[in-house]
Amino acid sequence: MSDTWVLDSVALLALLGSEPGGEDVARLLRQAQSGDARLLMTWVNVGEVAYIVEHRWGQTRLHQVLGTLEATTIEMVPVERALALAAARIKATHPLAYADAFAAALDRFFEACPDDVRYHVEVRTEAYLASPLFEVLGRRGVGQVLSHWTWLPSLDAQHRKSGRRFFNRGREAVVRLMTPRGVRYADAYKQAFPFDHIREGMESPGMIDDAVSIARKALQEDVRINMVVNNRAGGNAPLIARRFARRFLQRIAEEA
Repeated sequence: MSDTWVLDSVALLALLGSEPGGEDVARLLRQAQSGDARLLMTWVNVGEVAYIVEHRWGQTRLHQVLGTLEATTIEMVPVERALALAAARIKATHPLAYADAFAAALDRFFEACPDDVRYHVEVRTEAYLASPLFEVLGRRGVGQVLSHWTWLPSLDAQHRKSGRRFFNRGREAVVRLMTPRGVRYADAYKQAFPFDHIREGMESPGMIDDAVSIARKALQEDVRINMVVNNRAGGNAPLIARRFARRFLQRIAEEA
């Protein structure tokens, strides 16, 4: 089995600038090309590299770097590419922190969209779950999708970061039960397959209770909750949804 490495912006910039550690990154790239290593990188980190390269060497060099990067065997983990690079462009030309630049890029995106009350955004980078993002969502009336997913904090922690607010102007909220925390999508698929029953011990502790608490608060604030359940969250989506519904009704009965 090949080793898996996660590259950040510092590693890639060391390679581009012939700095200490750059040769180690070059070696890993060669190993990945031959199948002896697996390299991961997020578009967030690519965005950080992009604004630094543009600031230091200009857009021509940036285009060369992006073309070379996308020709490698590095596996890119979302954030969405266009938004990350738009944030990088703002960061390269304005004195903003990258999270602020990302929020500014998102604000520009929704400014160009037709007015609609149905918009929701799922952000799978914890560093972005901060005031700049929430200010944009609140101003635009765009809902935050709360996603129980591999690399995100718990549903309760995500909701707590936003002050437990529901931002959507249409009074809707979306919760997604996707994968157990800390378990990659492909590994969750293997555990859940053939998706015909609950896999005891697979479901993350607290997932259902967090979802119930969010749904209860939504009900209290006259917000309609939309629960999206994936088989990979614990084995079988309909049975997970049934478990959620039973827990929710139990909570209502206890509070009556």
